[in-house]
Amino acid sequence: MMFLKRLLRRGKGITSVGDGCILYRAGDGVCGKKALILEAISSTLAEVAPLNILHFLKAFYNSLNLGFPVEVRTFIAPLSRDEFLKSVNRRLESALVTLEVNPSNAGLRARVRRLEQARDRVLKEGLAPFDVVALFIVEACGGSEDDVRRALDVRSKVLKDTLTALGVRVREVRGVRASIIRKLFFRPTNYGGCSGVKGLIARLLVPRLRLADYTLAILYPFIISAGVRLFLRSEGVFLGVDLVSGEEVYWNVSESLSPHILVVGPTGSGKTEFLSVIAGRLDEAYSPNIIVFDVKGEYPYRLSRYGTKFRELVFGRDVGLGIIKLLTYLPRGLRAGLLTDIIAKSFPLGREREVVTSLYRGLSHVLNNFGSIDSCVLNGYEDCSTRFFSSVGDYVEAFEDGYVSYRVDKVLKAMESFELGTPLVDLIASGRGVTVLNLSNVIGLGREVISLVAEVLVKAVEVSLSRVLRPLNTPTPRVALIIDEGWAMVSTGSAVAEVLRLGRGYGVLAAVATQFISDISALGPGMVNNVGLLVALPSPDRDYWEGLALYMKVSSSDVERFTTLLGRGEAVVRISPDPRPIAIRFSQPYSSA
Repeated sequence: MMFLKRLLRRGKGITSVGDGCILYRAGDGVCGKKALILEAISSTLAEVAPLNILHFLKAFYNSLNLGFPVEVRTFIAPLSRDEFLKSVNRRLESALVTLEVNPSNAGLRARVRRLEQARDRVLKEGLAPFDVVALFIVEACGGSEDDVRRALDVRSKVLKDTLTALGVRVREVRGVRASIIRKLFFRPTNYGGCSGVKGLIARLLVPRLRLADYTLAILYPFIISAGVRLFLRSEGVFLGVDLVSGEEVYWNVSESLSPHILVVGPTGSGKTEFLSVIAGRLDEAYSPNIIVFDVKGEYPYRLSRYGTKFRELVFGRDVGLGIIKLLTYLPRGLRAGLLTDIIAKSFPLGREREVVTSLYRGLSHVLNNFGSIDSCVLNGYEDCSTRFFSSVGDYVEAFEDGYVSYRVDKVLKAMESFELGTPLVDLIASGRGVTVLNLSNVIGLGREVISLVAEVLVKAVEVSLSRVLRPLNTPTPRVALIIDEGWAMVSTGSAVAEVLRLGRGYGVLAAVATQFISDISALGPGMVNNVGLLVALPSPDRDYWEGLALYMKVSSSDVERFTTLLGRGEAVVRISPDPRPIAIRFSQPYSSA
């Protein structure tokens, strides 16, 4: 090290070398340079919308215009392919273990994706891995070494604070390291510019180092990662055509953080139209079992118009709750508790503890003494259902007062009236293609019945996929539930939240429509952020778009553009984990929504 210092001092009148700082004689005075090395660029900068990259670059260059000289030098050096892959695999394994414990961590999922992409680019595309070292150098001159050191300290602090405000984290270079000194104050790759001692050091010690374009190379990682994530939008479910580029936009469900869709838009904006379009395109892409919950009876016309093949079933005639069939898939000890919980959530019995307790006692008694429900279902489902509910009602009537008996009897009759038809659990577990479940005859019966159907639906989905199909962390959906705005509004919020929580592990894709994004965000923290595809339909209301800015990278210019230019059949989509908006046309203009 002393030999290196002596060589450097001979080269250019250098008086001091240390802590990333070099002092040298300049005429009658002393000048010096001090380096800050790049540690990290904030991950949030990697998500800046392409339209805002120019603004960031301007801010970056303005940060270097501080009234004193600032140099930016970036060096790229090759890495060992084997060592790089070992390091990536170790980090990937660690992240996957953590992800198993907390599968809802969207940030960790994005990190896993980046690591896998880096590994694949080396293994599959033959990209040579490289290391990037970026340095910021400030300069000062003065009458003495102490004056220059103080000036360098002040200037480096000002630069550090300015860069930190932009999300660029730097630190001082500590210690005298030959490799750092070479990178800071020599151009060792331009050997023609290095003569004498410096040229000798360059040739002997750093023959493989390459100097990048020092003006922009520091931002290369940022610029590359800020580009559109093509793996998310280049294959999968066809969404529409990009209004800016004219390119086709797809949603890669298997690569997205979540398989769920949230459609937001005011009345008349086209929520039902979009759900009709997406149902047909999901069928084309993945052929899952698609069930459309139609509360207004308007999906058959729309699906027919788009040429989507479907079958229509009427709830209460062709399809029923199938509660008794649902119970056969559950352990005996859980049946009474589960059914009581479903009823208590659906009917306003929360404050009537006596009614809930009596209902549970009646269900437990009948389930324990009724004989085998499983064999009863096999011998004759409709008769079994009638006998079961009658037995529960008779038990409660015999042991409880008139009011309790009346409340329980009302609940049981509502449940029994919708037992006719194919059980929900069987509808979900079998078949492919698009099924429109007409619920228009249920809407007029009151919120209690609607909530009952919603609660049974959630449990039927969970039971059918776990017991019948068995859970499988499949990248593509096996069951897609299209939940229209009317259904989401009148059913219980807990049911919608449970549907959204049944994700890739069960092979469930849920598409939920709502007028206000706050309706879904109120169901739980992070609910909206964990949606794989967020769709915002047109609205001339600025407040509407500004409310969406929290979930999409929507700038003020975007708000102005979306407010005035988006029309029917168009939408703005966010494909997670890429938060930036894409304006698309998903269908031809239509006359009603």
